[in-house]
Amino acid sequence: MIECFEITVLASQNVDSNLHNKRCD
Repeated sequence: MIECFEITVLASQNVDSNLHNKRCD
């Protein structure tokens, strides 16, 4: 199963090109 969630402040310091708005693990 793939869980996707929106990144707001968690990745505000470190934001990759791919992980700009959503992150899927």
